[in-house]
Amino acid sequence: MHPLASWLFAFLLLWLQSSVVSALYADEAGTTDFHLALFGLPTLANTFFHQPYQSSKATLVYTLSERGVIGAVNPKDGAIVWRQPLKDSRNPNLQGAGLNTDSTSNADLSQIAKNGSPGRLIRSLKQDVVISSIGDTITAWSGADGRLVWERRFPVDSVVKDIVFVEDQKDAPNSNNLQDVVVLVEGEKPGSYLVDGSSGKIKWFAQDTSGDTLHKISNANSRMSIISLHKTMLKGYKIHISTIDIQSGRTLEQVSLNSESDLFSPNDIVFAGDTPNLPIIAWTDAARSAIKISVLGQKSSASHSLNTNGLEVKRVVLHAPERPSAAQHFLVHVSTSESHWAQVFHLDTTKTTVSKAFDLPNVSGPGVFSVSHVGNDVYFTRITEDEVTLFSSKSQNFLARWSSNAVRIPGVTEKPELTNAASEVVVRPGPIFAVRSAVLLSSGDWVMYRGGDLVWTRPEALAGILKAEWADYVRDDHLVEDLEAESHSHPLAAYIHRVRRHVFEAQDLPAWLQGLPQQAVQWVSAFIQGQNGEAPIIKDLGFTKVLVTVNDKRRLVALDTVDSGRIIWNEELPKEIKIPQLLSEGSLVSQFLSLKQTWKTKLSSSITNQTIGFRPSSPPKTHEQMSLDNIITYTIRDKSVVGLTHQKSTEAWRFTPLPNQEILKLASPSLGEPIASIGKPLHDRRVLYKYLDPNALLVISANHAKHHLTTTLLNAASGSILHTATHRNVDTSRPVSAAVSENWFAYSFVFDASAESTTSHGKGPALAIAELYESDIPNDRGSLDPSSSSSTPSNYSAFGPARSNQPPTNPHVFSQVYHTPAEIAQMAVTQTAQGITTRQLLVAAQSGGPANIWSLYGVPRALLDPRRPVGRDPSGGEQSEEGLMRYSPFLDLDGRWCLTHRNELLGGADDTSSSAEGPFSGNSGIRILTTPTVMESTSLVLAYGPVDVWVGRVNPSAGFDMLSSSFNKVQLVLTIVGLLVATLFVSPVVGRKRVGAMWAS
Repeated sequence: MHPLASWLFAFLLLWLQSSVVSALYADEAGTTDFHLALFGLPTLANTFFHQPYQSSKATLVYTLSERGVIGAVNPKDGAIVWRQPLKDSRNPNLQGAGLNTDSTSNADLSQIAKNGSPGRLIRSLKQDVVISSIGDTITAWSGADGRLVWERRFPVDSVVKDIVFVEDQKDAPNSNNLQDVVVLVEGEKPGSYLVDGSSGKIKWFAQDTSGDTLHKISNANSRMSIISLHKTMLKGYKIHISTIDIQSGRTLEQVSLNSESDLFSPNDIVFAGDTPNLPIIAWTDAARSAIKISVLGQKSSASHSLNTNGLEVKRVVLHAPERPSAAQHFLVHVSTSESHWAQVFHLDTTKTTVSKAFDLPNVSGPGVFSVSHVGNDVYFTRITEDEVTLFSSKSQNFLARWSSNAVRIPGVTEKPELTNAASEVVVRPGPIFAVRSAVLLSSGDWVMYRGGDLVWTRPEALAGILKAEWADYVRDDHLVEDLEAESHSHPLAAYIHRVRRHVFEAQDLPAWLQGLPQQAVQWVSAFIQGQNGEAPIIKDLGFTKVLVTVNDKRRLVALDTVDSGRIIWNEELPKEIKIPQLLSEGSLVSQFLSLKQTWKTKLSSSITNQTIGFRPSSPPKTHEQMSLDNIITYTIRDKSVVGLTHQKSTEAWRFTPLPNQEILKLASPSLGEPIASIGKPLHDRRVLYKYLDPNALLVISANHAKHHLTTTLLNAASGSILHTATHRNVDTSRPVSAAVSENWFAYSFVFDASAESTTSHGKGPALAIAELYESDIPNDRGSLDPSSSSSTPSNYSAFGPARSNQPPTNPHVFSQVYHTPAEIAQMAVTQTAQGITTRQLLVAAQSGGPANIWSLYGVPRALLDPRRPVGRDPSGGEQSEEGLMRYSPFLDLDGRWCLTHRNELLGGADDTSSSAEGPFSGNSGIRILTTPTVMESTSLVLAYGPVDVWVGRVNPSAGFDMLSSSFNKVQLVLTIVGLLVATLFVSPVVGRKRVGAMWAS
């Protein structure tokens, strides 16, 4: 052999050995999945820039969202520093829904009474904590990392209306130098509490016996005042102001304002002494043409015109600084549908009068204002569609101006309006001004821009998803149609059609050749870099899907599931239609729209959102089962499950649970679920035949008085009962979840040992699994065996009731129950294209941390096999061939099964009672949606809830049809190149030796 060739082979051998030794499996977390950690829409009164601790030079953006999520965001990149979900103990299933979106505006807050209580988030300039309130609970959090400092819960029937810090600690001494908190509470015993700022203990309680509606607390100029509203005979409100002693809570003085002639709604109060340096209360008249301002402690008020000129005012907001040392200046922002303007007022503390200083000009289009302070100076930032302008509270001349395109968000189909903003002003020598503003847009995007430059965007519109649907990213239906047409045509016609098709495709040849070098570079880069460069080739594997969602804010949003959830398009639904249901077929999305009691279907592209057309339709069916030409739909009616014929909508069958039972849950398998095997092979080469019924319907009902939970499996085509089971000692107040697939179903519930005096079960969450077979005897198909003498007649139909001459066709059921360490909120089953891959049960369970924080687990199917032997060890064949193991009543959720790894999903408990009414009935829990890909081994999974969104891939049987992430592609390329080079060197040597051998012979 040539010396160079010998050296090359030695090098390749050394390379292979070193590569094998150093091979590592890369962690796929964050590369094949993404997690959108959200807050929900930030609220104006509860969003601000604040230093996490007193010595910090940097600030964070703190917010309390409509979803009841509190947290801090880094203003540099929008990354979450910390966040915590708040929970209203009066309604455990409520995840902050119905928060006051703007406590200082005239927004319509009529839904608060239905959905929940207004939340508050306050800060102090003297300590390193922030305090939040929701429902009957107030909580103190560390401003730097979100750790819980203390929590105080008031009586269950109470609602916290307002919270303020005690600014003058001389009146309320505290050894730890933490400011005490005054809490205003409504309920059976309304009044005010003084809470210790360091421990959360109650120092005193002063009950309010006036019967008035408590509104706000004002802590201004060392005076603690409670503002309440008294409804008069004329349906107006009279404002009562009570000054209290901070040491005892005793009322020192009461003042009433004659506001009943122009104050007809609490929402018309735009300001009520919210800041320590501004002891005023302000409200608008019914027409919003004037603002009334009164200094707290006085019995009179002054009216100031808003200069509306007959225009209809949509919103009035008062912005005032919070720092006690800041100038006592404030701004009143007035908005109409076409323009907006502002008025700046000054408060004279010596004369206790309020006067208008100047006007800021009327600007067409929407806009928002925000207030900031630096030392004693107060600044107002005006943000419009085109520019950002900074004003001083002392002059109407602007200090700085920046052009802005920040409201033009990629993917948003319409021009979004600015909703609210919070700003931070920095003054450098010169003077040079720098402004950072966190702005909420009507599209649901929360953006930050520095001056006029967009810095980051957070898609908070994705919080509160009601419905989601998978759609294909790219689908060439024309090629499929052409091939089908050619296969069913005359050979000559098919040949002519094929030639025409190739001629038409040749028109794209120059463009394809021109882009071939760039495409080759991308493919080589993706091949070498592995996961870091998989985007160019991943679309061919079916991993790229468009996720179309609709949320409770009437926004339709489409996501790219490969590009870390990049928003493709975002549009608002017209107000005249109801929130649609979604169905997808390929890359097309159907929206079932309801307009004036008529239905129509809108077809649009999931990629471009371009409308393809409309067609009349009937109301969409939440549940539908098909077989041949018969379509049976089912719904809940009069506390029963009713099957209806699709065309005539007549009742085909009815299932009514036992007396005193309530239907909690309906579950059915996915339509068109592929089945790859009709039997389960045993270790002795015999087969248990699966009972496969695509029309299976699982009904879960409960008797709350007896603490019984009943599961009934129906055939949704005929309404016949296939199987029923009852669990006793169940806490029926807890939510249940269920999933049905192939020949098995699973459901979860909670055992309650205190339900009966004698019990054989422990207390805690449980998971039940049941498998259906045609017979319990191997190789026997029971009554469905065509070779059996008692087989089912050939004219058997699943749509008709069983006749007397037909043997029973009910399945044989194996079932087991497992205790789980955490309560399961939702279940789903993975889906693959051919159904060959083992199905995996996906469960959303509490992660063990605070309430309403969930993790997604993929439970191995082998551990849930109900045929696991009880009381004995499995035989050698059962263990090695079937994978059976000894039954254990406890099923631990192994951390290695956690699909979301360290990501935590925020969401409320699953309201399963609403699931039978459809997907838009207020269910606030985590939901799971799966879809197959081109690769049989892989299923895409979506988990979403009231707040977060998570998308990832699952390989229940490992990636048997894909290269692993640890596969060394560089080594493969170098090996091929090395072998090629070695062949080129060795070939001449071998040729010369062969010639020499021939001459020698």
